[in-house]
Amino acid sequence: RLQPAPRPQHHEITTMLQAHSDPRLWDGPTSREAQPAWLKNIQAERETVLRKINYTGGVFDVIPWTQTSWMQPQMHPYDRSFYDPTSGEYTVGRYLADLRARYGGIDSLLLWPTYTNIGIDDRNQFDYFRTMPGGLEGVRRVTAELHAEGVKVMWPYNPWDTGTRREDSSDQVALAALLKQTGGDGFNGDTMGSVGLAFWNASLAVHHPLGLEPEGGGTDEALNWATMGWGYWRYPAVPAV
Repeated sequence: RLQPAPRPQHHEITTMLQAHSDPRLWDGPTSREAQPAWLKNIQAERETVLRKINYTGGVFDVIPWTQTSWMQPQMHPYDRSFYDPTSGEYTVGRYLADLRARYGGIDSLLLWPTYTNIGIDDRNQFDYFRTMPGGLEGVRRVTAELHAEGVKVMWPYNPWDTGTRREDSSDQVALAALLKQTGGDGFNGDTMGSVGLAFWNASLAVHHPLGLEPEGGGTDEALNWATMGWGYWRYPAVPAV
């Protein structure tokens, strides 16, 4: 039985995320009097970084929704509020109504069908979308329903899925093609400190620019192509930026 490579352990993920996240987290000013100098320093740092990475801009203009996608749950399509196994229908309205009632609704969702089954056979992470109820056409329809409610749809990308069957193309090409086919808006890079430029170029090649969301928050250089990130930050008493 083929299995994907083991997912990195918690301490490995923590180390990876700290390496990518901490340099970009600025503690707030220590006092009201210190604020002007603090602001001047952080503005200077911003300009230094933009020059260093040769920031050209324009990516946010291509996918502006990523600038306001604040609420995004990681969810599983076998959630009984999202899918009714008796009728065989997705229940988008019921799912979203529940979230609105509980905490005001969402801007996007991370649709994650691979857990907990990946590794039980040779199916890879993309096959789990193909085998969702209704197949890829079903995924396309439910994505359209979510879009009609103002909710964007993200897929997961698991780079550690290396022991299952391989696609005929690279992961970045396969992912871009599938997201275009189903109308998906982007993907979350599971365990990834940053998402490589190849994924952005693959989405441009099929004329379907994607929101790229590394779990670790990304790097300065990746601002030229990646506009999202989970990030795991410290939360001191004085807010950091």
